[in-house]
Amino acid sequence: MRGGAPTQMDPQRMQQTMRLATQAPRRIVIEHHDSTVIFWDGGGRTLALKTNWENVRQEIEDGGKVEIRARWQGRELHIERDVHLGGKILQKYFLSSDTERLHVETSLEMGRGGQARVFHYVYDAVDNQQ
Repeated sequence: MRGGAPTQMDPQRMQQTMRLATQAPRRIVIEHHDSTVIFWDGGGRTLALKTNWENVRQEIEDGGKVEIRARWQGRELHIERDVHLGGKILQKYFLSSDTERLHVETSLEMGRGGQARVFHYVYDAVDNQQ
């Protein structure tokens, strides 16, 4: 989706992009292993990403396609989701200074020259030993 003539956006794919950006899971578990990060959302969905900016292709509802890639930038995990004909979601995952909260900043870019919408989610740490 980079370079060349501008790509026409599809309204159905744009709605999917909006849902992906705004429907944050109530609970999230993240594991880091060497160059891989694994996400569990508490609803049975798992996503494993390599942190070398390598694309992972994923099918979404109604035949949509999304390319996802991740990388570390300092202490932040950056994830980019490019929904075919639907826009782009950029996420930054970072811990608060006391490491008791996980912050997820989600930017939604749809259309040419449009203003990005930013959503901020905060997750409290949970003691799994209880």
